[in-house]
Order: sequence, then C-alpha cells, then structure tokens
Amino acid sequence: MIEMGGGVQMSVVNNRIKVFVIDDSESIRMSLKAFLSAFADFDWVGESSEASDGLFQCEALQPDVVLLDAALTHSDVVRLTALIRQRFPAMQVIGITNRHENDSGLRMVEAGAAMCIAKTIPVQQMADAIRLAYHLVV
Repeated sequence: MIEMGGGVQMSVVNNRIKVFVIDDSESIRMSLKAFLSAFADFDWVGESSEASDGLFQCEALQPDVVLLDAALTHSDVVRLTALIRQRFPAMQVIGITNRHENDSGLRMVEAGAAMCIAKTIPVQQMADAIRLAYHLVV
C-alpha cells in the first residue's frame, strides 16, 4: 500500500509507475528525474524537450503517465495532449505549469489530461498526483 495525503491509500501491485517528461527546460527535467528517483514506485523511462520527439518517445516507451509542460515552447500542448490520449488511451497526461493562472492547463484537461498541477507543489503532492492519474480508469 502507498500512503497518500489525507490518509488515502492506494496499491501498486508489483508495478512501478512509468513516467515520461516533456519539458523544454533541462533543469526542470533533471529536477523531476531526481524527485522521481526518491520514490520506489516510480520508474523514470525518459524525457524530451520538444513535442514531436515526445510523441515519438511515448509510442516507443509506453509510459503510464506523461508530465507535459503546459507552456512548451513552439508547441500546441492542447493538441499534443489530445494526440497522446487518442493514440494511447491508457496513458495519462498531467499538465505541469509555472503559472497559477494558465489557460493552457484548463484546455489540456478539456483535451483529456488527468489534471494540471504547478511545478512548484510539494514533492509528496506531486507524487500523489502521479499516483492518482495512474489509477484513473478511463
């Protein structure tokens, strides 16, 4: 069992949650990689700094959860979210943003993202968000 905030418990049965990150900031990607390595139930499967490569990598690596920068440079993240969800229905997308008010995040959720969260939330809350997205039944 994995303890989530508020006393909620979830189980990951012999599975590590495979996480892929699409973000144009190398420092964000490296921070997320370090964060994920601290949790036994997460498996960092890869990263990309741009949309087309990210979509290609999603197909090749088949992550469970994709952390997608809501402000990815030169990209339509809403369309990318919709493409990922259409091509890989079991794959969950979480929009990640630096801004509190981000219209892209809401539009990403409308396009199929499980949620949009701030990149600055506490580590345990981000872990809980990834676990929650992984356990969503679509």
